[in-house]
Amino acid sequence: MRSILYFVAGRSGMSAEHLPEVSLGYLGISGVVSRTVTRGPGDQAGVVFATYEPPKSTEELMPGYYPERQEWAAFPTGKQDACPTIWMGVEKGKHPGPEDLARREPFQGHEVVLGDGQSWMIPVVRALAGYSPLPRKLQWDGASWSPGDVMPAYQQLFEGACHIWDVLAKTTESTVTLTDECDMAVQALGLNYRLGPGEVSLLGLLNTRTEGEVVLAALDWPALEALKKKVEAGEPSLNAGDEA
Repeated sequence: MRSILYFVAGRSGMSAEHLPEVSLGYLGISGVVSRTVTRGPGDQAGVVFATYEPPKSTEELMPGYYPERQEWAAFPTGKQDACPTIWMGVEKGKHPGPEDLARREPFQGHEVVLGDGQSWMIPVVRALAGYSPLPRKLQWDGASWSPGDVMPAYQQLFEGACHIWDVLAKTTESTVTLTDECDMAVQALGLNYRLGPGEVSLLGLLNTRTEGEVVLAALDWPALEALKKKVEAGEPSLNAGDEA
């Protein structure tokens, strides 16, 4: 099992409950293997650690600072006190892939080949019919239950997807920036994998081609293309895009 390595200066240890303190709460994992080092990236003392999803084995996880065989990059956390910068690293020639970083309960969607040449599963955030396949509240109207709003954890992502869809459909005069698209792509990837902007940047997953493909996959665009082909072939498609 391959993993992304992390380094935080000035700390002597790291556990899963401490990840939010260093702006890594989005990893949402319960397994951490750490090692204190007297010299790490930036010639600082601190802790190098790797994360994993139990019950996977930790035998192949050997956190430590070995600059001759590792690649490291520093990323700002937005914090000016406890941890303004976090370092992320990988073993040269042994970058972790989708199987290494997958969450235990992935969402279904469309596979996209990213910048590392591997296929990653991009969850559908906004289906063609306009609803979200992501977890939603169930509402009781006095007689029956029905899906309601997207759960709060996914609301911002869903709203961003709807905005980009409206721009593509030209139903709004708003615009979408490259940062808007990349932010959405990273959030979508983060639903199925232990990834944030730093990890995605370090692994080179997004480029000027793949970021657009990830966004379109999250918008269920491949289903739209498949629907068009059915229509062109004269196949019935009355229920295509209906909410399940």
